[in-house]
Amino acid sequence: MKTGAKRISSFVILVLFMSFFNAGTSTWAAPGFQIPGVDVGIDIGQYIKPNFPVINPSILPVILPVTDDTKDDRLPSLSNGYAFWYKGGDGIYMWDTSKDVSTAQKVVSDSGIRSLSSYAKKVAYSSHIEKIIDPGGGIPPIHFAIDTVNLWDGHTTKEVAFGIEPSLYGNKVAYAQYDGSDYEIVVNDGSAEAVTNNHLNDSSPSLYGDKVAWHAWDGHDYEIYYGNASHYKKLTNNGYNDKFPSFYDGKIAWQGYDGHDWEIYYYDGTHVIQVTNNDNNDLYPSLYDGKIAWQGWDGHDWEIYYWDSKKNTIARVTNNQVHDKEPSLYNGAILWRSKVGSDYDIMYCAFDIPQKPTVSTLPAQNITQTSGKIRGAVNPNGQATTYYFEWGTSTSYGHETTHRDAGSFVKTQNVDETLANLTPGTTYHYRLVAQNPSGTSHGSDRTFTTTAISVSMPTASTGSASDVTETSAVLSGTINPQGAETRFRFEYGPDTSYGSATPWFAGGNGTSDMDVNASITGLDSSTTYHFRIVAQNSAGSVTGNDATFTTGAQANPMADTRQRFTGWWYDSTQQGTGLAVAIQDNNKVFLAWFVYDAQGRTTWYASGGSMANANTYVGELRKWTGWAWGTGPYSMPTSEVAGSVTLVFNKGSNDSISFTATVNGTVVTNNYTAFMKDFAPGDKDSRNLTGWWYDPNYNGMGFYLDARGGKMAMVWYNYRDDHSPRWWTSTGAFADGAAAYSGALDGWMNGQCVGCPFTSPPQMIPGEGGTITINFTDADHATATVGSTTINLQRFLIP
Repeated sequence: MKTGAKRISSFVILVLFMSFFNAGTSTWAAPGFQIPGVDVGIDIGQYIKPNFPVINPSILPVILPVTDDTKDDRLPSLSNGYAFWYKGGDGIYMWDTSKDVSTAQKVVSDSGIRSLSSYAKKVAYSSHIEKIIDPGGGIPPIHFAIDTVNLWDGHTTKEVAFGIEPSLYGNKVAYAQYDGSDYEIVVNDGSAEAVTNNHLNDSSPSLYGDKVAWHAWDGHDYEIYYGNASHYKKLTNNGYNDKFPSFYDGKIAWQGYDGHDWEIYYYDGTHVIQVTNNDNNDLYPSLYDGKIAWQGWDGHDWEIYYWDSKKNTIARVTNNQVHDKEPSLYNGAILWRSKVGSDYDIMYCAFDIPQKPTVSTLPAQNITQTSGKIRGAVNPNGQATTYYFEWGTSTSYGHETTHRDAGSFVKTQNVDETLANLTPGTTYHYRLVAQNPSGTSHGSDRTFTTTAISVSMPTASTGSASDVTETSAVLSGTINPQGAETRFRFEYGPDTSYGSATPWFAGGNGTSDMDVNASITGLDSSTTYHFRIVAQNSAGSVTGNDATFTTGAQANPMADTRQRFTGWWYDSTQQGTGLAVAIQDNNKVFLAWFVYDAQGRTTWYASGGSMANANTYVGELRKWTGWAWGTGPYSMPTSEVAGSVTLVFNKGSNDSISFTATVNGTVVTNNYTAFMKDFAPGDKDSRNLTGWWYDPNYNGMGFYLDARGGKMAMVWYNYRDDHSPRWWTSTGAFADGAAAYSGALDGWMNGQCVGCPFTSPPQMIPGEGGTITINFTDADHATATVGSTTINLQRFLIP
């Protein structure tokens, strides 16, 4: 407890003052509790005194003038990327360091500010004010000059208590408060808690978390203390002054007198390290995470210095002929005041924080049908920086503007590029990108839309059908593009749902009516079809009126089936198997079904017989066993019934065959479409070579040929050494009317067996059967050469 009598008059006046000043509040707690335990500090003989070298960089860091006016700017405080300072006679200003300094704004209007401390976007400050108490009863008014601690929380200002030298952390404020005898340390987070209650004149608090460091007179000199209301320690205990502590996470920096001048000291939680050891004064340290900034005398003026406990060197931040004082450090960035002319201004340096550029994408300007100016803002943050824009019709962009130099300043600058040759009426995405040694920064995505060209929808009217046959017709109509690029097509089908359509055709960009037409094929005979024309441009689509036509009656349905269904057939979704079908003039059918056996080897089944009607074939399915190709004298193959097969020929715009086969009790169904329509669309060879070919001297094996669209597709059916059936394929170029075809005979394996589910296409064995050359002597005869063997081929006529 404090001891010693106080004058009654002073006490009465103080009580009157306290009653007036704190009426209705609980912000002040009167002393009167027991002194907490105090540990004796570390003797100076225990100090570690390395002599850290001072580094004078050949190129000084980029320093940003934050203020530049004729008023005296002082009391700099930096925390969490926000800078605060007091502009003399005006008030407190705040600047978000991630933005341009021009965005700094006044947040507190007060001309009597003595000290301040910030935390993120908050600031606590002491303000010198005068109070007048009128006791009444004939007692003259009492005039008081006093300092109050106030808090601006980012929105509003409130008075915390009376006191000086505030230190802010989170929502707590530590400050020194006069109790009528000397100054004590108080921490306030809505209610006040006295940390000290002694006669040591405690002041200059530095708050971190729930603890505070300060300096106090121990009866001989000033020493450093730290702790809280329940327990605090005396850190230093020597014969020299130690003052102005800066506290961070259990670690403390301060200035201590060594008997000659002031030096900087650092307590790392275990040891005390003497950071400076020179003949010039080093003052007012600011600590952050093992880093310290301070002002040091260089023999001419005050300069700013910086020390990182991990790097063990002292860096000189400023080197000029003016005073640089009172640094505030946050994560390697430093804020201080510098004498500029007749007054002090605030300076900032991201000394030890290499940062990526700061970028933002700004709205586009000057948009036309084919051009637009895209804009952005870039801050190099003190490193050499380049920038460019990404742009395109989606957020994938796809285009970049020229890469340009943004300099190495700590200053935001606006940049822009003009894009040309754009498409009218189109939305474009863009963003600004900037790069420096610390990385790449991307601005947000923005869009603009070029001005659309005024376009009218086309007009369209359906005409009539001409040249109508059993399976084809020519459709006509009229369109007017109305000056914009237009396309058209015809929709057609058995009803007004249509269901089929021609490809799109170019209609140009004229402004008058134009007649158009398109041919359609693959129609059913004796069928009424609906059709209409459709025209489309950038303004929209229009359809013509519905019209109809009826195809002619089929003179010979069987001939139509023969013409449409002789050829290769396959399932495009399960490639590797299929049918070779020939329907001859006598309405006889011979087919081969090429599949794979249980070992995944190629095999085939055959069937021959008469058509049941123009749309159906039903017959036995036989499996053959024969002479192994190229071994010994030829012998006639034999066959056995393996099952049955039914083909239903489905006529329409896209012909198909419904296939059903029964093999050893296994039923297989499929729906096959024309292979050559996909493989080689175009006209058949003029000699109509499609069908079965064989050599009577090698009866029981043969070739299926199909030539159209400038290509040949063939299969050779023969037998393996074990007499089981197999097939090889060959495909290649074959011009209409060519006399010879030559190609490799490719084998296949691991295909789909009968009744097995489809898993994947089979594997090709290139050239397994060697090469084959076929020379056509006329439309019905040819010679095939395989290796050294010549096979005399002729058309196979189904008996």
